[in-house]
Amino acid sequence: MKKIIAIFGFLIILSSSASAQYESDTRSIDSIINTMYASISGDAGVERDWDRFRNLFIPEARLIPTGNNNNESRRYVAWDVEKYIERATPMFKKDGFFESEVSREVDEFNGVAQVFTTYESRRTKDGDVFARGINSVQLFNDGTRWWIVSIFWASENEEHPLPLAYQKGTWFSLFNGENFDGWVANETDETFSIEDGAIKVNGVRSHLFYNGPVADHDFDDFEFKAKVMTKNNSNSGIFFHTKYQPEGWPRYGYEAQINNSYDADPRRTASLYSFDDNTEITFPDDEWMDYYIKVEGKHVIIKINGIVVTDYTEPEGLTRTQRLTSGTFALQGHDPGSTVYFKDIYVREL
Repeated sequence: MKKIIAIFGFLIILSSSASAQYESDTRSIDSIINTMYASISGDAGVERDWDRFRNLFIPEARLIPTGNNNNESRRYVAWDVEKYIERATPMFKKDGFFESEVSREVDEFNGVAQVFTTYESRRTKDGDVFARGINSVQLFNDGTRWWIVSIFWASENEEHPLPLAYQKGTWFSLFNGENFDGWVANETDETFSIEDGAIKVNGVRSHLFYNGPVADHDFDDFEFKAKVMTKNNSNSGIFFHTKYQPEGWPRYGYEAQINNSYDADPRRTASLYSFDDNTEITFPDDEWMDYYIKVEGKHVIIKINGIVVTDYTEPEGLTRTQRLTSGTFALQGHDPGSTVYFKDIYVREL
């Protein structure tokens, strides 16, 4: 009897030691989800730290993959943690496997949390994506740490592509380089044309608004990037948090200025027009610029070629229409003498 008690006590010590070793893995929802992905990722033949993996779960936890049967019905399999490890180990010995999070949606109440975490799977850390899907993770907090109760997942397929709402953090193209699908001009279409896979802006005043499917063309926090090239004495801009209007200069949101040599206007490229103006730094015409805009909360950052030019925080309590709310993007056609090109236009939600 004493021997049994001693063995039992030794196991408790081992369990406590493992918990202490991996204590930081379970302090928050963020840490436990990040550890979930990290603990199963690695090159072919690399032994995973399964003790670290086990430490994430309650004893009764289940891991539940789903899929399609040949007759188009759905199926599931429910494994405990040890069964998952038994099945995964030989696969990880043969092939590399790296799973990373693309986006996350969290609902939490009174120690219970539901996490929809979108994933991408690769054979090498920086390799091509061979699978995507959503892990539905149920979590419990006992007052000292978070535990995974279950992971219930489904992979993307042709009939069931990932909804855009669960792909925040993914870069999406807004322009296909071939036509104006997803864009609409207000005052005239003639100001905008496509030349060598780029949008050419030249003509009388008009604005080209994005009205495509990404985020239902209503962006809140985001990162935006595009390649932009100006010709001599040209003026343009990128409006954000704006909305379509049939005529005039956009009244909603902000304009990120594009002006490298249009001397009639002292506000240069990367100005947050009339609110945080760059009047000194210029960039050359006839060269592609990497134009970057980030909006997070009340904070706006504008970079050119990786250089921060504008760093602006909006004051609280504004009621003007030119403020951060949410909205779409618009490219400005400024005047017939200005010629500006845009290509490789991407956005991702934050």
